[in-house]
Amino acid sequence: MARFGSGWWLDGRFSPALTAPSTGGGGGTLTQQVIAYLIANGGYAWDGTPTAEVYTSTARTVRATSGSAVGSITEITGSGKNAEQTGSAMPTMDATGIVFASGDFLVTPSIDFSGTDTMALGVNYTKSSDANGTSIMEAGGLNGGGAAGVSLRGPPYSTGAGFGFVSKGSGSTAEFNDAPSWPAPTTKVLLGVGRISSDTCRLDVDGTTSGFTVADQGSGNYQNAPLYIGAGNNGTNLYFGGKGKRWWVTPFEPDEEGKLLLNRWCAEPDGITIANKWILACIGNSYTEATAGGVTLPQRWVTLLNDRFSRITHAFNAGKSGNTSCDMIAARSDLLRYGIPNAATIEIGQNDGAVRTVQASPAPTTTTITVDASSGYKKDGWLLVGGVQAQLLSVVGNNLTFTAPLAGGAPSAGTQVLFDTRKNIAETALFIKNAGCKRVMVLGLHYCNTATGGDTVAAQEPVNAAIRAKQQAAAADAGVEYVDLYEPGRQRIIAGLNTQGDALWHIGSSDRHLSAAGNAQLYADPIEAFMIAKGWN
Repeated sequence: MARFGSGWWLDGRFSPALTAPSTGGGGGTLTQQVIAYLIANGGYAWDGTPTAEVYTSTARTVRATSGSAVGSITEITGSGKNAEQTGSAMPTMDATGIVFASGDFLVTPSIDFSGTDTMALGVNYTKSSDANGTSIMEAGGLNGGGAAGVSLRGPPYSTGAGFGFVSKGSGSTAEFNDAPSWPAPTTKVLLGVGRISSDTCRLDVDGTTSGFTVADQGSGNYQNAPLYIGAGNNGTNLYFGGKGKRWWVTPFEPDEEGKLLLNRWCAEPDGITIANKWILACIGNSYTEATAGGVTLPQRWVTLLNDRFSRITHAFNAGKSGNTSCDMIAARSDLLRYGIPNAATIEIGQNDGAVRTVQASPAPTTTTITVDASSGYKKDGWLLVGGVQAQLLSVVGNNLTFTAPLAGGAPSAGTQVLFDTRKNIAETALFIKNAGCKRVMVLGLHYCNTATGGDTVAAQEPVNAAIRAKQQAAAADAGVEYVDLYEPGRQRIIAGLNTQGDALWHIGSSDRHLSAAGNAQLYADPIEAFMIAKGWN
């Protein structure tokens, strides 16, 4: 990257931004900020508004004006991936954007997305009819030959009054349709996110998540293929017949700030208000899943947070009963199932108490051991073998293989093997943090107020205290927030709101799973208070 006049050169493209694109955009107009963002992070955009570089032919010598045919729209980052057309399929410029009659479309040269399994598309689009299913923009020709690709739809099918988004890998096509939410005529800013590996297929309308599907998309990456604007099936049908003003595509899912910038840029020509709504992702064990004892969906703490925060449009529960911290780290991609969340919670550790031992036969080595039991162990999870950290490469029966040799040599028979709860939590937190989630919370174990055993206001139960210490240390290791769920319960008992040993927070006198009251008072209330104190409401 180098300074050049009023802009910057990066990867052979020129940005007119006022500050370096590596800072994430900088000053200037929204268009200048978008150019800088896309050059710095990778991506492409096309501006079809009357003041942009729109031409009457692929020769690109005469600027299009209202009433003239459109032969070329400039890709604004300077990549040369201009969207073009010749002959009778050319759309028409009007006073505010580009109008596509049935059969009109634009197409770019091939854009190489074969190195990624994640794509995002966005557009400012005026839908004039709901009579036929149409493709607003499509990459990969996924309907033309069954290949991997993504497509924004509007409407998604005949007489469907909404919008849709499609993503596909090597498997079946995943398609979300939100009809009949947005009948024609209407102008909307759409954003679609596809991620093959996590089966993500998400559609946002005007900055708010409209919906998603998690149908299996298979595997693999997207393609090195043209982008079609106004048609699908490699330009052979699904002609959308409406008006477009701005379009963009990226080989990644933009983070929170990136989505907001790109949405606002698309919204600018029509002054559309973009909402900054959130997704909350929650992963853990049965305390997060919260289905034990007949607790209903509206009573679960994840649902309560969804209901209490108007800013949260979807809180999804990836908790699973019985999960160990190794189970969780193996399932960490579930946190991205609906796209990069704006906030996430991690709750785990209570099922990590098992102590296994290294067996004498087959003889242990620095990279392979056999243990007496392996339930709860998963690939990528971390263990402590005689106090030495080891990451699992594979688990076959009770035979474990590590990703690297154990420091200090092969363990002897009888060596203890423990879950490395702290490391597994920290790595899960770093995974979602590095993916772009700005608000990651590790939840400490709640106050256990069973009739016998458990915590007291004077002292934490030793096993609980040990779990909380690992949870808090993991949060510090990852540089994320720790939410204390012991102290709020303690303060309720001190204040006389609850009685020590009454077990009202639990589904039984000796069962520590959460009742409806426990979901609300031990989880939803303190997490809500924490988020409000952070200004996250």
